[in-house]
Amino acid sequence: CGGSYNTATGSFSSPNYPNPYGFNENCQYTIQVGFNDRVVLQFAYFNTESNFDYVTVYDGPTTASPVLLRLSGGPYSAYPDVVSSGSSCLVVHISDYSTSYNGWQANY
Repeated sequence: CGGSYNTATGSFSSPNYPNPYGFNENCQYTIQVGFNDRVVLQFAYFNTESNFDYVTVYDGPTTASPVLLRLSGGPYSAYPDVVSSGSSCLVVHISDYSTSYNGWQANY
């Protein structure tokens, strides 16, 4: 699961979306836009097991980058935009060993 996205715009989602994601997942999605651009990330839909399955958005390409958002629970639709300070961000989806929901879908 996960992947690298190097286009100006695109979309990606949790594994198996809109069906439930799997157990014990650790998926990393790297987004890289143009050199002078910023990543504007929009969660069109979000629903995970509250406090156990979550998504973290980092302000840069690695988990050592500052955290922009950590989101769990839901369901949410049209969640406020998350904007990077530079041209890349990393989105990490983590699930535990039980109970899965429909997950999430994001656009940038």
